[in-house]
Order: sequence, then structure tokens, then C-alpha cells
Amino acid sequence: MMITNSNKPHRILAPRLVFLIGTISPNGQQNIIPITNVTSVSTEPCQVLVAVYKPWQTCANLLTTEGFTLSLADRSQLELVWKLGAKYSGYDSGQVKTEEFRHNLDTAFSTYGPVLKGALGWMECKIVGRPDSDTSNHQMIVGQCTKAAVDPHKFTADITPIGTPKPLMQWERNHFSSAETIFSIAYYHDSNL
Repeated sequence: MMITNSNKPHRILAPRLVFLIGTISPNGQQNIIPITNVTSVSTEPCQVLVAVYKPWQTCANLLTTEGFTLSLADRSQLELVWKLGAKYSGYDSGQVKTEEFRHNLDTAFSTYGPVLKGALGWMECKIVGRPDSDTSNHQMIVGQCTKAAVDPHKFTADITPIGTPKPLMQWERNHFSSAETIFSIAYYHDSNL
């Protein structure tokens, strides 16, 4: 038995990791918002595809800037991430978010935009493509990683998890989860391969 629903099929792709994307506008205004439309499209070189809702300032920034940053949010940062996602959460203090939460942001990591302090990992990406998004409500951007870093308490130098890092994941709207356990399975070694 199945429930048929073609209204919100993208929710089948959940949960998705929550990243914060940092950008800078043409007039120098820093911007950082949470997004979940992030995926790897190449490992050599490391390239990621992000998709950002077209009406947002972040999208306008991505159409004019040379690059952006990504911060992988930790489960413990949910309240801050939710506040930075004011378009969804409804949080409005009347202040500029990058000013209100300046103590939570690192502006020295990259000239492309701020990153979130205390995140699990960070990337700086130079924009190498802007695929045709004419039929979509999101703008797609391809970035090539120029710098990356991880929390040494959560990952080894080759970015293997230590213990169970708790990346924040979003199911939909205000429904979130995080990783509970990391487990492994043995490799199969076939001498005929």
C-alpha cells in the first residue's frame, strides 16, 4: 500500500544535511543562511552543487560573487541555525543577522563570506558554474573547493569521523534530526576483480 502525493515529492529526499552558506553582496554586506540543497558532484577536483531559492539575497549574491563558503552545522547549533533561517522560522529581532550573531561567525576563514564557528567542517568554494535554472525556483551554482577544514575533535586528518559526529539534518520545515550511530560493514574481497 502506498500514499500517492505529487505535491511535495522533494521531501522523499530527506533528511538532508544542514549547511550554512556564506556570501558577500556587491556592496560588501556579509550574508549567511542555512540551506539543505547541497551535494557533491566531483571528488577530483572537489566540486559541490548548491541550489538557493531565487528571491533570496543569497541568490543575488551568488550571481555576482566569485565564491561562497559552506559550514556543516552541528546538532548543538539548531537554535542558532533556526534563527539564521528567519525566512522559515519567523525569527525577527529587527537586527542584521550577521551583526546580531557576529560572535558565532568567523569572517577571517574566507574572503567569500562568513562561516559558522563551532561547525563540524568548513569549505571555501570558487564558483565554476551556474547551470541553467530557468525552469526552476532555485538557482544552481557549482563551486570548486579551494580550502577545507574540519573540527579535529570530530574528524581525523583524512576526514574520517571520530565517534559519532552529530550533523544537523532537516526532514522538512521545522522537523530536524541528527546521526545517532555510525556503523560499518566489511568490504568484500573478490580475487577475481
